[in-house]
Amino acid sequence: MATKFQRRYVLRLTTYDNQTLEIKNPISCDFSITRQTNISCNTASFTIYNLSQKTRAQIYKDTYDLDNFKGIEFWAGYGSGTDNSFMARCF
Repeated sequence: MATKFQRRYVLRLTTYDNQTLEIKNPISCDFSITRQTNISCNTASFTIYNLSQKTRAQIYKDTYDLDNFKGIEFWAGYGSGTDNSFMARCF
């Protein structure tokens, strides 16, 4: 398996039963984060590939449930250390 230029990421999610779920290599993840320079919300989009049915059920959020939000934490970078990493917290 290719190392993809030593890319590393960790996505930590809080499930609806308040457990922390950690998704990282070798699971594939595409992400796009848009940071604004003015006083507005930043946006992020994550696509995670090849999750089991059990894991998908743990992190599923009903689009119409406007009251139940859980946080995520996302770290991404290159190499073995965290010196080139990017961290984002979303709620």
